Amino acid sequence: MKRKIWLLCLTMAASLAVAAIHAVAMAEADPRGNSSRIAQAAANRVAATTEDSACIPDPAAFFGVQPNESGSSDGEIWMTYAFETEEDCSRAFEEYAALLKDSRFSLKLVNTSKKAYRYDYVGTKKVGKLNDRLWKGDDVIVLYNYSNAGKAVQITVSDDLELKDTGDRPEKAYKVKAPKNSPSVGGTTYEWDKPDCSVCSGSGRCRACGGSGHVTKWVVGTFEYVDQTCTTCMGMGQCYQCGGSGKY
Repeated sequence: MKRKIWLLCLTMAASLAVAAIHAVAMAEADPRGNSSRIAQAAANRVAATTEDSACIPDPAAFFGVQPNESGSSDGEIWMTYAFETEEDCSRAFEEYAALLKDSRFSLKLVNTSKKAYRYDYVGTKKVGKLNDRLWKGDDVIVLYNYSNAGKAVQITVSDDLELKDTGDRPEKAYKVKAPKNSPSVGGTTYEWDKPDCSVCSGSGRCRACGGSGHVTKWVVGTFEYVDQTCTTCMGMGQCYQCGGSGKY
């Protein structure tokens, strides 16, 4: 009986030795061992992260000009693009708005007015909503047309949206106003380097409604007051001259 147990232990020891030799041979064949598989898994996760980010066409690439001004606050970014003529500004506004309707970007047009289009994201990615005080619904993009006040298109987007050059271009190039070079810094003169707007005194708000987009008017012959859309800013709450930047 003892001899059988001794033989069984000897057999198990031999099996373990063979397994160890095989492991060493595999490590020599692939000195990275598990590190290669870990690196591949990490690469896959990076690729998945890139694929998981929602994107929209980069306005700078589509318009053919860098933003005249830009900024960010509360989970959103905004950019303003300037054009030489009102016609080019309006055309750029409409053509970029049409591009956003492409199914590639999973956007839905949820509100339109004379000067603004609003879009919400309906895809599967996680995209935060804008803090849009002029719109009670959900939106992730607001596109403003200031063709008659500064000849500029302003875009406000959720910072969860990636601006990507998708290769889309207008059939006819726009006449744009590129940001001016500043001799003092050798860089770009942005909108905030301009003097304060003479109409809004630099606040960027409509003087008629104070930036709310609505005014309260007394109904003649009654004791009633009604809330109406401001006719000066068409309900957008922004200065008609500077487009809300406070600079002009």
